[in-house]
Amino acid sequence: MFGPEHPRTLAPRVGLATVLGSEGKNAEAEPLYREIIRLDEKAYGPEHPNTLNDRQNLATTLQAGGKFRRPKAQYLDVIRIDKK
Repeated sequence: MFGPEHPRTLAPRVGLATVLGSEGKNAEAEPLYREIIRLDEKAYGPEHPNTLNDRQNLATTLQAGGKFRRPKAQYLDVIRIDKK
């Protein structure tokens, strides 16, 4: 109907990544969020609110998984873009 990269397919993917993260399955959620962000940027651009929200979700997932340097960079990028 829409195809695997259509923006309408993003909401269920975000839901799945969120559930995985809430279950502590950060290693499974991380690549899903990265794919979501890639599709967000393709559909909306890197500074769109949807893209920024999903980047923040990725940062939260990384932090919950004990990866602290990468989420810091994600959070700083979101803050920098948000200030524009």
